[in-house]
Amino acid sequence: DSKALAPGLGSLVRGGVVEGSDGPEANIGHGQVRHERAGVGRGDPSAGSFTYYHDLTTYATKPIKAGDELYEDFGQHYYSARAQGGASSAATGPPTNDSMDGSVDSIKDDLTKKDKAGGFLSGLWGVVQDSPVGSFAPKVFQKLSDDLDTATADNATPSAPKFVSKGTTHHEPEWLAENGRCLDNIRSAESNLEGAGRGAFATRPLAAGEVIGPAPLVHITDRSLLDIREPLPPSSDDMSEGALLSDTVVGKQLLLNYCFGHNASTMLLCNVGVGTGYINHASTRSDSDGLEPNAEFRWSSQAGLHNASWLEMTPDELDNERSLGLMLEYVATRDIEPGEEILIDYGREWEEAWEEHLAKWKPQPGSDNFREAADLNEELMGEQILTIAEQYDYPYPATVETSCYYHYVPRTDEEEDASENGADASSPRIVRREWQPGMETDGTNLRACRILNRFEHENGVEEYTVRVLNNDETHHDALVPDDERLVVTKMPRHAIVFTDRMYTTDQHLPNAFRHEVMIPDEIMPESWRNKHL
Repeated sequence: DSKALAPGLGSLVRGGVVEGSDGPEANIGHGQVRHERAGVGRGDPSAGSFTYYHDLTTYATKPIKAGDELYEDFGQHYYSARAQGGASSAATGPPTNDSMDGSVDSIKDDLTKKDKAGGFLSGLWGVVQDSPVGSFAPKVFQKLSDDLDTATADNATPSAPKFVSKGTTHHEPEWLAENGRCLDNIRSAESNLEGAGRGAFATRPLAAGEVIGPAPLVHITDRSLLDIREPLPPSSDDMSEGALLSDTVVGKQLLLNYCFGHNASTMLLCNVGVGTGYINHASTRSDSDGLEPNAEFRWSSQAGLHNASWLEMTPDELDNERSLGLMLEYVATRDIEPGEEILIDYGREWEEAWEEHLAKWKPQPGSDNFREAADLNEELMGEQILTIAEQYDYPYPATVETSCYYHYVPRTDEEEDASENGADASSPRIVRREWQPGMETDGTNLRACRILNRFEHENGVEEYTVRVLNNDETHHDALVPDDERLVVTKMPRHAIVFTDRMYTTDQHLPNAFRHEVMIPDEIMPESWRNKHL
C-alpha cells in the first residue's frame, strides 16, 4: 500500500540493493522532511488544499560521480509486494540473475521478433526498461547481449547508457545535456499569491519558449481511486473479508490537487516532477493578486522520456502500462527574470470550482485554537518531554503523540535469552536496548513511542527510557514483532519529537478544496475521452 507520494527525486530514482547484494547498489537515502504552513491557518479557505511537507532531504550514501544514475534501497518488502512473473521474491529481495531468467527469455523472444534486421541495441533500452524487471535493466541488458551474441555495452549505440560495476548505469555529462531535462531552473518558496502555500520561482533568466521544467506523470485511468470512502462499522453486515470501506464517497485525496484531468475522461495524470508541482494558478479572467500567467504546459517532445504513442491508446489499454511513460513540460510564454514566480492557468473549470468553494466555505469548529505537532515542536524545542504518567495531569493536545527516531533490527539469540517474560508465559517478551547515535538522521526511523521515564544528569543532560511502537508508516522490515515489547534506554531529547495523529491534519478537513488542473481541449487526446461510453 502507498502511504505517501514523494514527488521529485523520491519518485524518479529506481530500486537498488544494499552493498554486497546482487544488483545495482543503492547510493542515496532520505532524511527528514520540512513542515511549513506558508502562512495558512486552519481558519483559512485554502487550509488542507496543499501539502505542508516539503524539501525531503536526499543524501548520498556513497560517492557518486557526475552522470551516475541514482538508486535507492526500497527494502525487502517492496520487491515481494511488487513481484511480477517471478521477477522478485521476499527471500532474496531484488531480482538476481537466476530469478530473472524467465523474464529475460520473454524479452529476448520479443526483441527477436521485432528486430530481425540486426539493429538490436537501438531499441533494447526502452523495451527492457518497460519490462517487469525494469528496475534492473542494466543487468538484463548485459545478459541479453551475452545470450544473443550481438553486441556488448562497449559498442552500444549513443542512446544507450554505459554500465559500470554491479549494474549501475552511467551517462556522460555531454549526453545528459543533449538528452536530459534541467531540474534546477526553479526553486520553491512561499508564494506571492495569498493562501496559495508554496510556489515555484525562477533561479535564472528564462527566455520565452524555453522549457522551465519537466513533469513526469503517473497515469491513473480510474479517477475514483482517489475517492475517500466512509469506513464500514465493525459489525456491518456488508463487511466481507478485506472490504472495510462503504460505497459512500466522503472526500477526495489531496493528491488530486497535483494531478491533471479533463471533464470528458476518467484519466488523471499526477505530476511527480522536481519542483513543478509548486507552480500555482493565475488567469486574466479574475483577480490573481495582480499577477498573470507567464507559462503554460504542453506534451514533451523528448524522445525516450515521453511515449507519444500512449496518446493514441485508450484508458483501458493504458491501465496495462505499469511504468512512467508520459511527460508534460512547462514552457515560458514570455521572458522571465530570476526570482519571478512561475504561474500557469489551471483552466476555467478549476477557477469556477475555487470560486464556489470560497462562497460556501466556513471554518471548522475549534480552528482558532487548533495546535498541531509542528507548533509543539517549535514551542517546546529543548524542553522536557512529559512521561505518560505526567501526561495524565498535563495532557498534550489529543491530535498529537510522541515519536522517536529509532532503527529497529530483529532481536538476536543473546537478546532472546536475556529478554524478560511478561505477566505470564504467553505475554510478549520485554527486550531492552540502548539508543545509538545517528539514528535521528534518517527520517524513516521515526516511529511512535511512549515516554516511560526521564533522567537528568548532573551536567543537565536529559535521557529518556521509552517504549518503541509500530505505526502505520513503519517500514515492513522494521516492525517490532507482536510477541515483543521493545524498551529503549538512554534516548536523548533531540531524538524525540511530536507528530500528528492519523486523520487530524488539515488535509483531512471535510471542506478542504479539491480539484485537478484542467488539460486544455487542444492537447487532450481524443482516445482518452471515455466518459460518454
